[in-house]
Parts: sequence; structure tokens; C-alpha cells
Amino acid sequence: MTRSNAGPPKVCSPKMCLSNMWLLLLLVSAFTAQGCAFFESAGEVTLGKGQIPRVTEELAWPDIDEMTGSALAGRVGSRNDGPLINGAPTTLKKGTLAHVQGILSLAGDCQRVFRKAQLTDDDTKSVKNLAVRVTNCTGDARCAYLCGDFRGLEMEAAVEIELFDEEDAKKLAKQLADASPEAAVEAIVQIRLQFFKLELYQTGDDGKRENVTDRLSLFDLILTETGVQRSVAEIVALEAERDAALRKAEEDGTEFDPSPWATLPSWVKVLDRRYVTDIGATPKGERYEIDPSSALLKSIKQTVVKGESTSLRLVQRIRVERPDLYDLRFDGAGFSIDVQPEVVVSVLQLIKNLGTGAGSE
Repeated sequence: MTRSNAGPPKVCSPKMCLSNMWLLLLLVSAFTAQGCAFFESAGEVTLGKGQIPRVTEELAWPDIDEMTGSALAGRVGSRNDGPLINGAPTTLKKGTLAHVQGILSLAGDCQRVFRKAQLTDDDTKSVKNLAVRVTNCTGDARCAYLCGDFRGLEMEAAVEIELFDEEDAKKLAKQLADASPEAAVEAIVQIRLQFFKLELYQTGDDGKRENVTDRLSLFDLILTETGVQRSVAEIVALEAERDAALRKAEEDGTEFDPSPWATLPSWVKVLDRRYVTDIGATPKGERYEIDPSSALLKSIKQTVVKGESTSLRLVQRIRVERPDLYDLRFDGAGFSIDVQPEVVVSVLQLIKNLGTGAGSE
């Protein structure tokens, strides 16, 4: 066993120790809804049910004619003296995703984007800023960097969910105020998502609803910074471009200039289709943590410590291969989610940091 050269352990002064114990009591009393879980978790407090809003939403895809442009469908589907293109629909309602791909191809579009800031009239809802992006992967050179060899439709649905509003964020920040910002950030040991439901659904002509998640070739759930306008596919493509430029600079022995990619947002994958079947299997839900080493998690923790309102941007990225487009619809379909965000605070880590800081004074 090796010995540390750090010297004897630092001990806080009686006054500081009393302050630390007071902080510990504040944290325990602030989250009494957790019951005895505090003691069972060896000094960890989980902020979730009762402190952070649970998100239960059905996010229907936007109106398909609005998404693709109803004037466009009418323009390619008819004219005054008869059909402009035989068989082309004047509306895409009740059509399949194959019809969506067809109308986009006729329009010469490889991508369409729909955004809606307010999803409902209920201001208390913690979900906002819906962004739906449809990429038409048919070999079009303009979208080749996004699609690669994939042929079909790629769709991304992104929403922002509130983790802490400003009032709750200030309350938590106040509990951490006696620690340095670095120590407070370190005391937040986990941010995780407890899923009770996660599926892609569609409704048929008979009004019956079905889960069609198993028909997808890609099903990723991703977190990004809030306010992001780029799709995850674009971010991934730009990261690949940056990495290729770095490799080339190393091969050529030249200095790498990272500035063209300096503003790329942070993101992290939470889960993919391998784990989706487990969600909903038990009433207790399935927990997935945000990668503790990710830059995104560090940024979120810093926002919490500052006492600012904190939101997560949840992105559902799916792909449907060309043969399966005929079995799926856009109209009457959507994304269903039931998730409880959780923040885990290590009180022992916070007290340890406080004690270390006191001993160094």
C-alpha cells in the first residue's frame, strides 16, 4: 500500500465545523420528502419527485401539410384543368411516410424544419420549444453529409424541459452557498432521468393506437444544450469534419486551427433502442444517468450552482428505412414520454470539501 505525501488531514475550526453541521441539517430538512433515503444512500440526497417536475407528454408530430407546405402538395397534385402529376396527393393527411418522402422529393427538398415555442396554453407546463426536423435521405448531395449511405427518412423531435425554475434553483444554490463553486459543482454527483414510458406511436384509420418503436432502424435519446438550432445529425457531421481536419494537420505537421468548430454545442447520448424495450416493463421505471465525464453535465451543474433556472433539451432522433416507410404515418403519430429528472447531491462530499477548505485557512 502506498502512502500519501499530503501530510496530516486538515481539520476545520470549531466554528467552521458547526457551520458545516448546520449546512448538513439544512440540506436534510430541505428535502424531507426523501424520508430515510438520505441515510440509506450514505449521505446522498436525491432531488426528484416533489422537487423537480415529472414530464408526462405526448408530443404529436405537427400538421403534415403545414410541415411540408400544403400549397406545395396542392401545386404538384393539381392544376385548374386537371392533375399536374398523376397520382400526386393534394394533402398528405392519412398518407404514409413514403408519401412524405415522395412529396419532398418532388419539391426538391432534402430537409424541412418545424418549430413551435409554446406547446399548450398551460403556462405551468415545463415542456416548450418543440423543433421537428425531417431529413429526406434519397442520395441528394445536399444532405449526403447527414445521411451517408442511409436511405429513408430521418426525424428529430426536440423539446426543452425545465429541471429547476429560478425560484427552486435559488433555493438549492442557497444550500450550497457556503462551499466554493468548485466544491458545490463536485457535490452534485449525478443527474439522471427515470423513464416510465418512451415510445413512438401512430393512430390508424380505426382510431386504434399502436407502438411502432420496433419498426425503427435508429432510436436515440440525446441531450444537448438549450437554445441549439442545429440538428444532432449536423453536430455529429461537423464533429467528424473537425476530427478529420485535426488528423490531416497531424499528418502534415501543421498547426490545427479549431476556430471553425469552436461554437459546436455539447451533447450526450442517454440511451438507444437497445434499452427502450426495458422502459415501461415495471412501474418503478428505468434510470439512466447523464455521462458524468461529459462537458454537458458540467455545464448543467454550473448553472444549478449559480442559482439560475436550468433546463435540458431532449432530442429524439429516429430513422425509418425506405421499405418501412409504407407502414408508418406522420399524421396522427408522435412521441410519448414519461420521465422524472433527478439530481443527486452528495452531502458527505460537500461537507468534506468544506472541511478541507476550512483547514487551509
